[in-house]
Amino acid sequence: MGLVVAVVIWGLLGLSVFFLALGVGWMSPALSVAAERIDAQLFVTLWITGIAFVLVQFCLGWFIFRYRDRGTGKARYVHGHKGVEIGGIIVTSVTFVTLAIVGQIVWAEVHLSDSDPDAVQIEVTGEQFLWNMRYPGPDGQFGRTSPDLYEAVGNTVGIVPDDPAGADDFILQNQ
Repeated sequence: MGLVVAVVIWGLLGLSVFFLALGVGWMSPALSVAAERIDAQLFVTLWITGIAFVLVQFCLGWFIFRYRDRGTGKARYVHGHKGVEIGGIIVTSVTFVTLAIVGQIVWAEVHLSDSDPDAVQIEVTGEQFLWNMRYPGPDGQFGRTSPDLYEAVGNTVGIVPDDPAGADDFILQNQ
């Protein structure tokens, strides 16, 4: 029975690696520099955790195969090896803390950096099942808004009608 379980584990491992290898292009293309950085960090994380997954599953199958019941005797208790256990904990901890730190650096580069001076600023208001996106128009300035002027159809973000900066604001609704 142990041989069957080991072969099943190795077969599932092989299928997992095979289907992952076939999945080239399974992510949508990066549409910004920030997406490229995040995708690069994701791929580093996937490679490291993928290698760990393959090694652990291979070892699991090997131990099941090596120590399977052969019907020759009773099971015996084997006390663990503290050095191996502590080493495994340290290697795992250092790996995941390093991945977390590098991920935080990428996150900080993306979210805590100044935007491009030529970037178009937009205002996004979320409602249930609806996004209202307001663009500043040719003058590059948003007009004032007031919650009292909100209308479900027409003035969906409450633009003050007599504000000249808001006369050219463009609102796009996306459901």
